[in-house]
Amino acid sequence: MRISLKWLRQYVDINVTPEDLAHRLTMVELEVEDIEYMGAKYDKFVVGKVLEVSKHPNANKLTVCKVDVGTEVLQIVCGAPNVAPNQIVPVGLSGAVVPHNQNDPEGKPFTLSNVKLRGVDSYGMICSVSELGLGDDKDGIMVLESSAKVGSPLAEYLGQDDIVFEVGITPNRADALSHVGIAREVGALLDGKLKLPEIKLHESKELASNHASILIEDAENCPRYSGRVLFNVKVAESPKWLQDFLIAVGVRPVNNVVDVTNYVLLEIGHPLHAFDYDTLTGHKIVVRRASEGEKFIALDHKERTLKSETLMICDGEKNIAVAGVMGGENTEITSSTVNVLLESAYFNPTSIRRTSKYLGITSDASQRFERGANPNITDWAIDRAASLIQEICGAKVLSGVIDVYPQKIEPRTVPLRVNRTNQILGTDLNKTTVTNLLKKLELKPLVSKASQKTDELLFEVPTFRIDLEREVDLIEEVARVFGYDNIQTDVTSQFSFSSDPPKRDFETELREWFVGRGFNEAVINSMNDIETAHLSSPDYVEVANPISKDMAALRTSLLTGLLNCVRSNLFHGTKTVRL
Repeated sequence: MRISLKWLRQYVDINVTPEDLAHRLTMVELEVEDIEYMGAKYDKFVVGKVLEVSKHPNANKLTVCKVDVGTEVLQIVCGAPNVAPNQIVPVGLSGAVVPHNQNDPEGKPFTLSNVKLRGVDSYGMICSVSELGLGDDKDGIMVLESSAKVGSPLAEYLGQDDIVFEVGITPNRADALSHVGIAREVGALLDGKLKLPEIKLHESKELASNHASILIEDAENCPRYSGRVLFNVKVAESPKWLQDFLIAVGVRPVNNVVDVTNYVLLEIGHPLHAFDYDTLTGHKIVVRRASEGEKFIALDHKERTLKSETLMICDGEKNIAVAGVMGGENTEITSSTVNVLLESAYFNPTSIRRTSKYLGITSDASQRFERGANPNITDWAIDRAASLIQEICGAKVLSGVIDVYPQKIEPRTVPLRVNRTNQILGTDLNKTTVTNLLKKLELKPLVSKASQKTDELLFEVPTFRIDLEREVDLIEEVARVFGYDNIQTDVTSQFSFSSDPPKRDFETELREWFVGRGFNEAVINSMNDIETAHLSSPDYVEVANPISKDMAALRTSLLTGLLNCVRSNLFHGTKTVRL
């Protein structure tokens, strides 16, 4: 999973270098496989301002520009037809590597240097969108917003000054598949406090429950389904900050509504889906199993045939999504969408895994539901998304979450013995230290009669940590947060080794003597066929269940095996055999 450092800093204070942070995460079993410095490809590119533009004395299609790059004014020869005074432009300085050569058939990068162009000195390059690798537009230079700061790094303006960690998340750590999840771990490592974003939501007086309804017919596979209704949504391109975050972690921006659902998924780790409210028959949501052979067209525009075990999201008359896997083409958010119904649900991991596999669809949502999402965060996630859509799209958010949760999933409790923890880890931790270590991961200590009288502790495990079930799981968490490097390695046993006995010395010397004279040591199969075993000795032992006729009896002599080795070597062209 790609984790943006800039994004991560919103949730926890980080006072170590990216390299140090990567090492610390790796040491707590969140392996950082790569660190990408996104701004590296725009090294020596800055924001400039065109001060003057004059005709080139020796070329009709070229102009000579005076460009302020913050530290100095450079003379740059430019061939773009749209260059003009007072423009804010991207400038490549001498030594910069231009990502895309639009004059090269393969678009290979090239390095800038100070040159003479038709007899006029040029000390840099004003770049196009294509040359910067940001798109296909190569008809003129890229003109930046007037608010861009002259002399500032271009990567900063483009929002590509981020540092991104590629983190390998093991299947049991569903809680770490988000920026908040990683921030929680970072907080535990750096003694920092997790800062969840504040939700600023302004609801109208209209009740959402008067405009939509939710029915769960299969509560086993859908224990919880939450919905919100938003009216007067203006679907458009997302603001730059949102697109920058998504692009940094490898997600393609679509539109502001879809981008918000993806943003919240990557932020908190809980999948969401947005339906075009006006396409929902009866403005209702029905969670049911598919009929055998039922057809469904997904957002990838492919038709699929469903099995009866497939959990579906439907409206009053048709299917509109494969639960937890992918939405349907018939209710997708488009530029003409005005009203939206947001989905935030919890689905059975086994059901989603089975459906995703047989349909051949893997999505960011299915990956998280398969590993186990947090059933008790659906309302927070949907409120977070609604507040962002309201902020970005100017939506009217109807009052209340339509929340169907028949049987609440409670946090489990797990006991932990401090003595047992110390025995396994080789530490000498007390109850207070163990408690404080686990509290960093949001495990809640509970008071019990046993914990008051003995060294046993009792913890309530939050529902986002489905991997913590037994005492040994908590002991592992103690070790992770305490630090494997801080656990002393003691030699608990001492061994003494005597020299080899005389017989072994003789065998070794004899073996070396034969090898030195061209002999090869042979390893012979301990099994023979019946006929060969009988030739060696009539008192052979027959195998009751031989795997083949050639291995039907235990060997009674090495001679037959050695002769077989000789025959095999001669057959393959060996002229001399010594065994």
